[in-house]
Amino acid sequence: RDGLPVNSINAIIQDRTGYIWAATWDGLVRFDGVRFTVFNSSKSEALPSNRIVRLKEGRDRSLWLVTEQGHLVRFRDGTFTNYPFDNAQSAEGDIQLLVDSAGTVWVGEKHGLWSVRGDRVVPVGRETLDAPITSIVQRRDGTLAIGTGAAGLFRVTGDGRVTRTIADLLVADTVLGMYEDAAGSLWI
Repeated sequence: RDGLPVNSINAIIQDRTGYIWAATWDGLVRFDGVRFTVFNSSKSEALPSNRIVRLKEGRDRSLWLVTEQGHLVRFRDGTFTNYPFDNAQSAEGDIQLLVDSAGTVWVGEKHGLWSVRGDRVVPVGRETLDAPITSIVQRRDGTLAIGTGAAGLFRVTGDGRVTRTIADLLVADTVLGMYEDAAGSLWI
């Protein structure tokens, strides 16, 4: 009754300017401390779906969204822009989203890892990393730790090189989640 379009929130962030943003089943919602403003497909045809499941803020203050249908969308200056995947399909499965400290947008999904390059979403590490992505963490050194649902743990360097890591130390090849603590230890 206060303006939030639905009671379910799938992701929530506070941006650098202080606004609260919520990814909901009825669009993107901004809360300024007093009122809710809804951005959805009835107000913008460029938004392919109101069902938003992931939300991150980029270095340039863009908001990056993933819809339930696997679309990757940027919201900047009131405009939604779709980013097509190179395989002409949408992301599938439990989609992971990360914007790293350099501003690169990473998407992990059922078929592997992708990153935004220009105006497209391109595959990363094909033939090395073709497993369902379950977790993406940026490490202190700028590399990415990539957890998978079937192939263990991978490392991605800034130049996009992908290597499988510490396979012998893992008890299983399924990584459900990761966290890097203040001391730089990676918890898997």
